[in-house]
Amino acid sequence: MKLFTAAALGLALIGAVTGAYVNPGACSGVCVNTHDPSIIRRADGTYFRFSTGGGIAVHSAP
Repeated sequence: MKLFTAAALGLALIGAVTGAYVNPGACSGVCVNTHDPSIIRRADGTYFRFSTGGGIAVHSAP
């Protein structure tokens, strides 16, 4: 019973956390070179995507 309660709580927390962030807008401009991507959200709501593959590329979306 404790395992079920822990699993249910974990699923509820995952749902709460994923619903707290708005999906970023579509990438505009040059949107290639996405090997090993990482996304960071700035306080003003702008998303930055950093990726590798022939160098380090940085792209942003509102």
